Amino acid sequence: MRSLASIAVLLLASSGYSKDHDWKKGVVVGIDEEGYSRHSSIVKYRIAGGSEIYEGRITYTGGRIKGLRVNRSVEYDIDKGHVYLRDSHGRAHTLLLIRRRRQDASP
Repeated sequence: MRSLASIAVLLLASSGYSKDHDWKKGVVVGIDEEGYSRHSSIVKYRIAGGSEIYEGRITYTGGRIKGLRVNRSVEYDIDKGHVYLRDSHGRAHTLLLIRRRRQDASP
């Protein structure tokens, strides 16, 4: 029973539901698959929000996050080295923040 409770806590923490998010509106400006294996893929998302572009990476089973497409709006939050994205079904996904830069800066 204790291990079941531990698994539930880990799932909630990894799914982005561990805190109340301050969701902001942004636009997906890039999606790149960096690598993949038989069971999972590494996908990098670039989100334009305000005057910043945030790049986050997620190891994801089953391909990309469903409902997120380039040039479409997305709700996001940035907190403690992570990017949280909310998909079209309202589910939060936790990405590792790998880069943050001003929109007018060159890559």
